[in-house]
Amino acid sequence: EGLTDTAKSVGAWFTTGGTSAGIMKYMGLARLLYANEIPLIGIASYGIVKGHHAFQPRPEGAKKDAGTEKAQTKGGYVAKPDTVIPYEKSCKNCTMALSVEMDVNHSHFLFAENKWPKFGQEFWLRSQLESAICDAQPLTTEIYEEWKAEWDNYGVKKPKIDSSPHSIPAVCICVQGGPGTIETVMSSVNLGTPVLLVQGSGKAADLIADVHLVNSGKYKGDPEHEKVLKAALDHLDATDKKQCAGLSEEERTEKLIDAAKEYFKQPQHDKQAEAVFEFYAMPAKNKDKLGPIVGLVKSNPKGFGVYNLEGKRGDLKGALLSCILAWQDHRMKKKDQNLERVREKTVRAVQWDRPEILQKELLKERKVLKHNVKGYMQVINDGLLEALCIGNERCVAMLIEHGADITEFGVDRRHLRGEDASLDEKKRKADKMERTRQALQWKILMESINASTKTQHVVQMLEEVKDQLQEKGCKETILKKTRGGERMTYSELQKYIEKKPNWKDALYTKHLSGYSEKELDELFFASIDSLSYMDEIYKSLMGDGWSYTAGALGETWDLFLCMVLMNRHAIAKICWRKLDLPVRAALVACKLYREMAKKPYIRTEVSLEMEENATDFEKMAVDVMQLAMEENMEFAIESLETRVGFLGGNTTYDQAIDCDARDFVTKCCKQATDRRFYGDIDLNPPKWLPDWLPVPSWVVIFFCLCTGGLAAPHLLSYRLPPEADSCRPPGQIRKIPKGYPDKPQENKIIQKVIEPSTPEKDAGGQKQKLTIFQKLAKDAKAIENFSEEQKAEVWKLTFSYSERWWCFIQAPVVHFQSRALIYTSLVLYFTSCVTNVELRWNKDEDRLGLKMLEGQMSLVCLYMVGSCFIEGRQLLMSGVMEYIADSWNFIDITTLFSFFLGHYLGVFYKVFTPVVLTLVPKPTEDSILDWPNPAKDDYFTELLDDRKK
Repeated sequence: EGLTDTAKSVGAWFTTGGTSAGIMKYMGLARLLYANEIPLIGIASYGIVKGHHAFQPRPEGAKKDAGTEKAQTKGGYVAKPDTVIPYEKSCKNCTMALSVEMDVNHSHFLFAENKWPKFGQEFWLRSQLESAICDAQPLTTEIYEEWKAEWDNYGVKKPKIDSSPHSIPAVCICVQGGPGTIETVMSSVNLGTPVLLVQGSGKAADLIADVHLVNSGKYKGDPEHEKVLKAALDHLDATDKKQCAGLSEEERTEKLIDAAKEYFKQPQHDKQAEAVFEFYAMPAKNKDKLGPIVGLVKSNPKGFGVYNLEGKRGDLKGALLSCILAWQDHRMKKKDQNLERVREKTVRAVQWDRPEILQKELLKERKVLKHNVKGYMQVINDGLLEALCIGNERCVAMLIEHGADITEFGVDRRHLRGEDASLDEKKRKADKMERTRQALQWKILMESINASTKTQHVVQMLEEVKDQLQEKGCKETILKKTRGGERMTYSELQKYIEKKPNWKDALYTKHLSGYSEKELDELFFASIDSLSYMDEIYKSLMGDGWSYTAGALGETWDLFLCMVLMNRHAIAKICWRKLDLPVRAALVACKLYREMAKKPYIRTEVSLEMEENATDFEKMAVDVMQLAMEENMEFAIESLETRVGFLGGNTTYDQAIDCDARDFVTKCCKQATDRRFYGDIDLNPPKWLPDWLPVPSWVVIFFCLCTGGLAAPHLLSYRLPPEADSCRPPGQIRKIPKGYPDKPQENKIIQKVIEPSTPEKDAGGQKQKLTIFQKLAKDAKAIENFSEEQKAEVWKLTFSYSERWWCFIQAPVVHFQSRALIYTSLVLYFTSCVTNVELRWNKDEDRLGLKMLEGQMSLVCLYMVGSCFIEGRQLLMSGVMEYIADSWNFIDITTLFSFFLGHYLGVFYKVFTPVVLTLVPKPTEDSILDWPNPAKDDYFTELLDDRKK
């Protein structure tokens, strides 16, 4: 189960012997139970597999069955490719006593056939194949012929030893096993694959693990066996010092293995080897394999790792990674590749999601590279890029903590404006190399979107954006003028890159010094195109008002938006913590997540996850804003009402409403809502009211409204104007006076009333208190230290009576109260009219009518005047087109027109008859109703009198 979990997390493949025995059987069962999607490849000797005759090639001259596509032979059937053949575990044609069954839970099989059907002939082929896969080597015909030539000499010629590190890491896991397992382990180490020995599983795994632990001085087992193995290792140590000086790694390994074989051939040591094999429950006849094991462990101590079933249960993944890192570290350290070695270890630890191992390795290697700080930082930045590509949030946090530079993802667009043309040639090329290297970081990050199954929604959105651009007549790539001439189209550039393979290498190795300025420009444009499409995706999700482009607010914003778009919530939160606009960024993330969740191609579980992420960011925005309000309420409210350029000029408050952040609006925008509602009117109670009389502001406003607003300039206080029109919140219309806020001496009205400076002491020597205007006359900059109340007192002089009245009339709270007053009056008047209705008998028409006899025309006129005034004001303030665009306004106009037209026609032209109520009493035996003239009936007359009373 631990192996399958590791395989799913790192995308591993497994190769085994393919038979239904030992660890191979249990690996097949684990794949069936825990991870049916992982590849499990069985590589076995063809001749020892039961039922292998079913796959035997058809000999020459064999006849086909009539009406079938099969050729029958003595051994079985051969079908065409991609044809299912039944596999029979027991076969009459199997002549070998040691034949084994194939494990049916493997995903693939590869059989090795040689002249002699026996166990072990697949070892060499398996090792070569694994080595080729780890080197990402295509298996061409030439390689096959080379392998075949070496295979024909198998058993005579020793296999090659490859000491070069692989581009794809591999590890051989040894669990229990017998003599054949020992051969596999030796072949793996010789071909550059480290071995993880599972100690406690028994037999071969325990034997090799104990040899390794004795060699490293960590053995805590049987002292007799320790003594035997320690003596053999000491003998090899002496041989190494005397005979292996100056030898290559391969020659040294062969020398030590031969020396170990000679050591255990001696009679006294031969019996010790036999006892050792019997102790580990393996056949004593295979004792000759003890020498090669000891020699291989002595020559390659870093090629083995030990995983103790008792001591490290649950950390198999860490043991595998430690084994791989130790082996790669050993192989690359011999070639003096310190920088590349550290980079490989960093990238591997990131890929395996082991931040604790990553931190351990970084702390250890920092001392090694202390004289190459630039190289060390480049290694950390490469690890950060890898962590961002695969979405490893824990390693991203770890690398940033160790100093990873996010500015590596900066987008420099100066060349688009021609700002680099003034630099000299040397500086210009260095600048272009740095700019191109940063763009390549984004190129690699964008390529990871296609490689991950979790970011396929971004691929879908990219396709949508490209289709939209094509519909608008935009080309996929646009020719742009550069200093070196016209830019290539993207398709032309791709063909050019294919002709120059080193360009592809530059995408990852970033060795750009060999490129000309023109090539650097082309490579930069090829890398930056993907960011342009990302900008279009953001705009499609955020709306047409969105004007942000990559690089506008820095690399941290770019990474934050990219991680939100890729639904990598944890990394987006790491970037969010480094932003200087946390509330706005969190609301932008809310909007992006909720808009993406609405896409039809988003899976239900992903959509729910995005909604949760949006809620999380909304909660973060609430927390930050509440902290800001606790520290400085005034500044926090102003930040809510400050317009943001890349949000289309909307305020943070508007953005919260746009992204449906209801919790944020409820908890953080109450004061901002009140300010918008009151306009220029101060929320605080008027200063002339005593403290013991807590009269709400709306009561004073209602009283001023009853006076037509004439009392408002005297009874109400007003807010200061905004410092600039860009900071003007909705609802505030007070004009900004000249010189506001800190230069009152430039304002002519204030200059007239500034009092000349007076002595600080009077004739009696008492200190006088200067007025605010005397302070201004003494020091023009004194206003900078004034309180808000003092500033309001100064600038009140520039706020005329008519302006205060107009600000009162335009305040939303006044509109609300006036409308409420009008509608309340209408309802009361309407109710009084209905209450005072008289029931009259119309003898001419023989019916009882219910009419509104009073106030009908006055009711219509009053309603029309009030509503028309409100709608007309809105029309003048918003403009005709904006007014018509609002569907509610259309409904209001239609309602007013219909109401007026209906009453006008009903009153003047008698088009509509009034409401008629006819009372029909229940007939009785004593009272016969003379219909249609019930007035003659006594019962009806009496009933009518009661109703009138």
